[in-house]
Amino acid sequence: MRRGMAHNRISKGRPPRVARPGLALLLGLVAVLLVVSACSGIKTSYQNYRRTRQGDYFEAVKRYSAYGSVYRGFETVLLAHGTYKSTAFREAYATKYAADHQLSDADRRHLLEEETAAAQKEFEFILAVYAPEKDTILLHSPRSLWTIYLEDDAGRRLAPNDVRGVDRERMRLEEYFPYITPWQELYRVRFPADPAFGRNRIHLVLTGVLGTASLTFPLR
Repeated sequence: MRRGMAHNRISKGRPPRVARPGLALLLGLVAVLLVVSACSGIKTSYQNYRRTRQGDYFEAVKRYSAYGSVYRGFETVLLAHGTYKSTAFREAYATKYAADHQLSDADRRHLLEEETAAAQKEFEFILAVYAPEKDTILLHSPRSLWTIYLEDDAGRRLAPNDVRGVDRERMRLEEYFPYITPWQELYRVRFPADPAFGRNRIHLVLTGVLGTASLTFPLR
C-alpha cells in the first residue's frame, strides 16, 4: 500500500524542467547580432566623422593655424590655439559652408565675395585660449592681464580694433576648428588691414606680466 501511494505521489508531481538548447541558442544569436550591428553603426559613424574632418577646408585649417604657450617652471599659465582667416582660408571656408548648408550657386558666390572682401579689410583670427584660472584671460576686457598685438618680421605692430568673446558660437566653431576643446575660451580678434604690413609671416602676440605667447602664421 505504501509503495502504491509513493508511486501516486511521484506520478502526480510536476515533471522536471528540461533545458531548451534551441531557445538558448536563439537568444545567443540575437545578442551577437545586436553587438555586431552596434559595432557596425559605431564604425560607420566614426568613418563619417573622419570624412567630415578631411578635404581642402581642413587642410587650410592646418596650414593657417598656430599654437603658443606660457609656462612658469612646470606650471601652465596660458595655452593658445588660433587660426588666421587668410584669403585662401576664407575661400576654403566658403566652399565648405556652402556645401554644409546646401546653398544655391548664387548664395555660394555671394558668400565667397563677402569673405574675399573681408580679407582685404582686416586681419582676422579665431583664438581658443586655456588657462587654469579663466579670470586670468578676459582678452576682451580692459581688466585683462594680456595685451594683444600683431607683428610682422620687420618689427612693425598693429593694435586690434576688435576683440570679442564668441562662446555663443561654440557649437559651430567646434565643427570648423577641430582643436577647440570645452576648456578653452573663444575669441574673434580683428586688426585693420595694411597692404604694407608683413611679407611672408605675421605673429599674433599675447603678452603681459605672466609672460608672452607668440603664434606665427603664414601670410598667404
